[in-house]
Amino acid sequence: MPSGFTLMEILLAILILGILFTTIYGAWATVSKTTRAVTDDIVDYEVAEICLSRMIMDLQGLVIARRPAYIDPEPNSEPDPYRMVATTSDPAAPFSGLRFTARSHLPMADETRNGIAQILYYLDSQNGSPPYVIRRADILFPYETPEPRPTDPILCEGVRELTFIFYDQDGQTHEQWDSESDDVGFATPRAISIDLKIGNEEAPKRFETMIVFPIYRDKKE
Repeated sequence: MPSGFTLMEILLAILILGILFTTIYGAWATVSKTTRAVTDDIVDYEVAEICLSRMIMDLQGLVIARRPAYIDPEPNSEPDPYRMVATTSDPAAPFSGLRFTARSHLPMADETRNGIAQILYYLDSQNGSPPYVIRRADILFPYETPEPRPTDPILCEGVRELTFIFYDQDGQTHEQWDSESDDVGFATPRAISIDLKIGNEEAPKRFETMIVFPIYRDKKE
């Protein structure tokens, strides 16, 4: 008569099945983790491309007042409406970021007006710490004092750091800029580089680009 399986044979079969399932699960987990990482990378690259493309388009449409039409400001005089101002990107400040004017107004909703707009880029966060979002304000004349608004459209999410570096006519670099300041000779920069870091905290992805301005104002002689 045929006999049944022994206890040892049953235990051995269970062990083999356990090893098989463990191997399959490990392979599946590895593939799943790799797929998620690749998907996250693709998303981050797409987000960065959209963000930087918008910035490039805005900055290439820069509008400034050039000499001799531009007159260096006197004390207590009205600021130049076409000024460029950049402050350190500190989300804790009332406003920090980049302000300039350009022919790149994006009408919202049923708006029909067009023209030269005041563009603002700044970092925003609910708790004042990373990750941040980059907001883009777009204001037609009359221009207002830069001030963050919760209704400003989000240009990019998951931001760890946003840095602007400005190049003057001598090729020197500056982390801040104010075209209404004698510190830069009431000039506008010749070029700007943008350093954007997005993604997870442990290994953020870095994206860089540079824009050479088609027009500029030299230092006061």
